[in-house]
Amino acid sequence: MRATLFALALMAAAAHAQTAPVASEAEPLALPGGMTFTLDAPAQTYRIHVTLPPDYRATGDSHPVLYYADAQALTEIVVGTHRLAAAVRTADIETAILVGISVDGDEAAWNAQRNRDLTPTPFDPSGVDSSQEGDFLIALWAAWSPGANETGEAAAFATFIRESLAPRVEASYNASATDRGWLGHSFGGLFGAWAEAEEPDLFNRLLLVSPAMWWNEGEVVASEFAAPEAEEGVFIAYGTAEDRPITRWAPPLAEAMKAAGYGPTLRAYDGADHYSIVPRAIYDGLVALYGR
Repeated sequence: MRATLFALALMAAAAHAQTAPVASEAEPLALPGGMTFTLDAPAQTYRIHVTLPPDYRATGDSHPVLYYADAQALTEIVVGTHRLAAAVRTADIETAILVGISVDGDEAAWNAQRNRDLTPTPFDPSGVDSSQEGDFLIALWAAWSPGANETGEAAAFATFIRESLAPRVEASYNASATDRGWLGHSFGGLFGAWAEAEEPDLFNRLLLVSPAMWWNEGEVVASEFAAPEAEEGVFIAYGTAEDRPITRWAPPLAEAMKAAGYGPTLRAYDGADHYSIVPRAIYDGLVALYGR
C-alpha cells in the first residue's frame, strides 16, 4: 500500500508501470485555447502543450507564463483548475499562459524522462537514513525497471527550458520573458526547489505540490538559497496522509527559504494523500501566486 501511494513520486515501480494507462494510446483531450508542438533537445524530443488563457491578448501587456511538468498526467487538471479559478475569481486572478512539458513517447519514456530531468543528482541509496524512511526508499529504488533509472540531469533540463523552450514560447505568443512560474508535483516540485537554489532567475513563482525533497537525504533543502532580488511567490503544499518521505521534508524546505528572505506559503492538507492533494493544491496555489 505504501508503494502504491508513493508510486507517482518515483513513477517506475513495476506494478505501476503495468497498470497505469499508457499516455500515447489515447488522443489528448481537446482543450479550448490549447495547442501542441514538439521540440528537440540532445537527450529527448519533448511534446509541449500550450494553453492560452480565456482573456489572452495578442498585443499589449504580456501574460505571465506558468510552466509545468508531467503534462501527460496533469494537463487537464492544470488547465481546468486554472479556468475555474479565473471564472470564479475574475477580478482577483492574473491569468497565465500554461506550458506543459511531456515527452514524445509512451509511458516508459515518460518515466525515464521525469527520473532523469527532474532530479538534481544521481540517486545514492547508500546515503539515505535507514532510521527514517531509508529502507522504504531503497526498496522502491530496487523495484525500478533496469535501464529506466538514469537520474541527475536537472541542470540540462533547466538549460532546455531557458535556451530552447522559453524563447520559443516568448517568440510565438504574447508571453512575458521576466514573469515565469513553475508548477511541479513530486519530482516536479523537487526540480522547482532545486532551480530556485541553483538558477534563481529561471522562475519567479513556484507552486510545489508534495515536493520530493527526500532526494539524497534532503540535499536541496540543505542548499544555500540566495536572497531573492525581487518579491517571489512560493506556495508549498503536502498532504498529512502522504508517506513520511514527503511530510518529513516539506516544512524544512519552507523554513530554509524563509531564512533566505522568501515569504513562502506552506499548507498542509488534512487527510490528503499524494494524489488527492493535486487539484486542491493547484487551485489554492494559483490563487496565492496569481491573486491581484
